[in-house]
Amino acid sequence: MRVHIGKIKGKRGAYEDFSFHEALPAPWEGVEASRDVPVEFVGRVTNTGKGYHVEGVLRAVATVPCDRCLEPFRLEMASQVAEEFRSAPYGTRDSTPDQESPGEDQDALDDWNVFQGDTISLDDVVREHLVLALPPKLLCHAACKGICPKCGQNRNQVACDCMVDDVDPRLSALMDLLKKDQ
Repeated sequence: MRVHIGKIKGKRGAYEDFSFHEALPAPWEGVEASRDVPVEFVGRVTNTGKGYHVEGVLRAVATVPCDRCLEPFRLEMASQVAEEFRSAPYGTRDSTPDQESPGEDQDALDDWNVFQGDTISLDDVVREHLVLALPPKLLCHAACKGICPKCGQNRNQVACDCMVDDVDPRLSALMDLLKKDQ
């Protein structure tokens, strides 16, 4: 995903609207089951005079495995994006500030994304925002019963008769002491 800024370069306050509907190639952290994640990004890039401000709404749909039952399910993600970009002569954070911001130290540049030329690549920003949009626990539904630890059956599909001992094996010696007292 690339935004061309040639039309607004050198024009403080100028902006360019953009929209993408592309597949973000896998793998990316947290969504190992997906091959290509369709991503929709609608936004605006604005020349701030010192750099470029990119903002917009990011939406994606991925197929991910449930953390409890391991069945794949469809996950919809959305994120508000607001990122700052600065042109760097060599495209790294170690490069010197551009001519629009003389005297700025390296710590101030660390708050900015960098790019070269007339094109801003949004791939890394999109990946970062999608990873942050992932819930901490990927569940196919809130009441997912998961997999039986004894027989391995998916409890959402089959009701097994296994007796599950919820005692932590590290505490089993204490259970033996309780049995001796009875």
